[in-house]
Amino acid sequence: MRSSPRDLTRGIFPAGPCQGGLASGTVAFMEWRASHILVKDRALAGELLKKIKQGASFEAMAREHSTCSSKSRGGDLGWFGPGKMVKAFEDAVSRLGNGSLSDVVSTQFGHHLIKKTGQR
Repeated sequence: MRSSPRDLTRGIFPAGPCQGGLASGTVAFMEWRASHILVKDRALAGELLKKIKQGASFEAMAREHSTCSSKSRGGDLGWFGPGKMVKAFEDAVSRLGNGSLSDVVSTQFGHHLIKKTGQR
């Protein structure tokens, strides 16, 4: 007997507003929440990473050093899904464990330190 997509997702995804769960043919995707520090200089990114690993506050370092407007929120980017960030950034976030800090991630915008703060 063949399982339907609905049977395969039962118990994994909460039911939607119609209590039917995922609609047939719907693909579920992950959302992540992350904070980052964006700087132009790779050496500075490395120095900040070292300081954070030694106990400095990620949020304080973001407020002081990041060139992104998210610095006013301690680097918090909020929730985002696949395709919303550049590939290198998204790949790094998807590999991180919740609460983990990335190594330096380079993109066309500069050099990022990324802290994954949620997943759903």
